[in-house]
Amino acid sequence: MEEHISRWFCACILLALLTGCANLVSPARIHERDLASRLFDIQQFHAGHPEVHAPLEVVGHGAGAFRQYPMNVFESESTVQVRGNHWPLKAAYALPVEQLIDKSFRFYQIDAVEIDVQVPPENHPLCRALGDTCAVVMHDTPDWDAIAPGSPAYQYLLENSLVNILDFVVQQGFHEKHIIYLDLKSPRKCQLTDYANDSCKRYPDLLLPILKKYVAIERHKAPTATGGASWLRLVSFSPGLLRYLHQRFEGHTPSGKALRDATSFGFIAGYSGKGFLGLKPLLAQAKGPVPELSTAMSETIAAAPYIDRIWFSVRGLESPAEEINRLASLRTVALKNNSALKPFAFSVATYDVSWQDYQSGLSALKPALTSFMIDVDTSP
Repeated sequence: MEEHISRWFCACILLALLTGCANLVSPARIHERDLASRLFDIQQFHAGHPEVHAPLEVVGHGAGAFRQYPMNVFESESTVQVRGNHWPLKAAYALPVEQLIDKSFRFYQIDAVEIDVQVPPENHPLCRALGDTCAVVMHDTPDWDAIAPGSPAYQYLLENSLVNILDFVVQQGFHEKHIIYLDLKSPRKCQLTDYANDSCKRYPDLLLPILKKYVAIERHKAPTATGGASWLRLVSFSPGLLRYLHQRFEGHTPSGKALRDATSFGFIAGYSGKGFLGLKPLLAQAKGPVPELSTAMSETIAAAPYIDRIWFSVRGLESPAEEINRLASLRTVALKNNSALKPFAFSVATYDVSWQDYQSGLSALKPALTSFMIDVDTSP
């Protein structure tokens, strides 16, 4: 254990010196002033694929706001606040998620945003206040004990509950032509389980009524290029969580469509390979549990009827094009043997490698992408 910590520390110091702290975790963010031109470049890069006939869906990571999206809590001597992605020279506290979504859709004019769903412990004051809708939006799993009633962090999470945010999306009519992706943060102890453990069922059982309620809200306008009637979609690093939710997504929309077909269940491919000094697995776990995209995992996912979407990172995978090509090939074979399966929709994150490495990593990619995810920065 001490050897792992020492290796982690030394490598982080070296990487920080070589690349700068701001680029250590998530380089290649797009500043909002450059957004239009960068999106054009990305679309043009993928336009040569024979199966791409329309612009790819643009997904804003973290509500489309790298700097002001709620990452975790920040504790000082006098207060506990919710912080965004703040580096020493570019500190930022989180803004209301509704405000970030509004800017992404009205100002940036992007198609979709991704937000993260956390569930506090059952006996936490937030759950007593929110009742049976105890789910909030925050990227990392925080130190819940530090978030006490009366603190700015408590008030922020109370106001930025999942239900409040989804209500806002519907009230503003954003669901008519935009997409909300919910990144469901499986508890670490439940990451690779099949959710047979009763202690792992609280998270999905609490979320199910919320998810089904909003998935049942259909679009009234004509279907759009961003996905027809499916405006609320689910993604997770945990295949067990997706399977559990899919099995229990009974019911129909007002128009008669099965609820499980009115949404999407997407698996986020974690990492492969060991990386520099064997640190990739450690870096992957820095902000939450992330499984390895091993051969066995690829084979399981390819045969899974409860997964229809794959998100992946160029930096996360050792050979991204090769590994995604293999996964797509496995799915093609599985489709011939199982009529219950749906073809995979593939989406890639652009924000974690340089533009040159992004193009190089995907130059041999065979399946067509349906979307790509970006980090938008607003620093001076």
